[in-house]
Amino acid sequence: MTDQKNRKENLFLLAALLLAALYFQLNNLFRPIWCDEAITITNFALLPNVSDIYWAYIIPNNQIVYTFCLRFWMDFCELTCLPMGDFMFRFPSVIFGLLSVSAMFLLWKRRLGTFPAFFAALALTLSMPFEIYSVAIRGYMLSIFLIVLGIHFACRWRMHRTFVNAAGYFLCALLAVGTMPSNLIAFSGICLLFVPCGNFRELRRWRFWWLSAAPLIATALFYLPLYDKVANILTLKEGWRSKEMVVAALYGAFLLSALPLLVAAITGLRKSKQTKYSTLQLVVRCEVFLLPVPFIFIREYAPFPRIFLSLWPVWMFLLAIMMRPVLSRAGWDSIKPTARHAVVVLMFCLILWTGMVKLARDRWSDTLIENGSLDDFYKPYYLENFQPFAVTQKLKELYKSNPEVFPVYLTFSSDPNSLLFYGSIYYQLPNTVWSWDNPKSKVDYLKPNSLAIVRNTDDLKKVQHRFKLPKAKLIRDFGKQQIYLLDK
Repeated sequence: MTDQKNRKENLFLLAALLLAALYFQLNNLFRPIWCDEAITITNFALLPNVSDIYWAYIIPNNQIVYTFCLRFWMDFCELTCLPMGDFMFRFPSVIFGLLSVSAMFLLWKRRLGTFPAFFAALALTLSMPFEIYSVAIRGYMLSIFLIVLGIHFACRWRMHRTFVNAAGYFLCALLAVGTMPSNLIAFSGICLLFVPCGNFRELRRWRFWWLSAAPLIATALFYLPLYDKVANILTLKEGWRSKEMVVAALYGAFLLSALPLLVAAITGLRKSKQTKYSTLQLVVRCEVFLLPVPFIFIREYAPFPRIFLSLWPVWMFLLAIMMRPVLSRAGWDSIKPTARHAVVVLMFCLILWTGMVKLARDRWSDTLIENGSLDDFYKPYYLENFQPFAVTQKLKELYKSNPEVFPVYLTFSSDPNSLLFYGSIYYQLPNTVWSWDNPKSKVDYLKPNSLAIVRNTDDLKKVQHRFKLPKAKLIRDFGKQQIYLLDK
């Protein structure tokens, strides 16, 4: 009878998580495709041969394993005659998002208990990054799913040294680093979680070292054939100039998503009995929170904060471990009244806190994001008043009625890739319609009586000054993309 109640309880909690996840996904499922997503589709997923995807690793936008998944999904839709609208490109990430939440709860509850696992999954589901990336045409949700599975296989490997557990961990590492090389940082975090501080003899045994060796071997196997291309990518000057702002954006986003869990974790530490070895283990484990710091400060340009999103499952797992003394490992009917009170209070605080955070997302974005940099975690520009489809529709009309004002110049801030995507996929506008600065060439001259698409008035002034075209007539304002006619 108790097992049946536990199953019903688990199904109820899982259904609650999936409904919450679907709610946030559906709110963003039909948003327009933006720069990085357009590049993923047009430059990589639509390559003539599937094998070309692997060898086309020229910029980090090609998250290879995810791009393969997207291509297979697109081919499946074509074979089954499914309509391939914007939202259909987002389906793989939707599925990976739902799988991530489900795996966090179902796999972790066996190790950590029902409610620690549930709250770790719920905090991720309610977070702003989940709302943004669980429908993004990018590999972030796939990365999180693979790292959740990697933690599971690492736990099993520590308990049972079987081929299945070793192979499962290696396969997760291979697919994760094949999606994003930076996922190797998350697997280093998994290793720190399982450092055997109470038994130093374990440090000399294969059981521990396989957790460290497998991700390194996987990275070498996947990227050695692409060595020259990886070396070129490492020379790219992409990222944020302000390293401190990357730290603020990354840790600020995690704290805003998991602050109630952090409070519960600290309370759990105070309730638990600490020994010399458990204190040492806690110190080692807490180093996972510092893993991004060296990678942020080691180069001239700090990495974009979003590449560290794959560390969140590792951080959530550690918080769940620390919450166990407060929430207990058992189900609702088996835990003490004090633990039940803790569950109710934590549920209320987490929902209230995340709701308040989202209401103030504009303020967080202004405070924690460097001026001129893309907001990865709070309110990216493409979430609101972004209409590249409508812009290209208007350009199609103008091209038919007034072709002499073309080519239209696209500024970098206006997200030219989104316009190229909609213009080529939906409206079949020729390449001669567009003029923009790209890595291979810069626009030297813009003739009078030409169209330009800019982000805002500051962007317009830069274009006018650069091309010596002081007169500007607004043709149409589409929010983040504005069409102007420039003249002398």
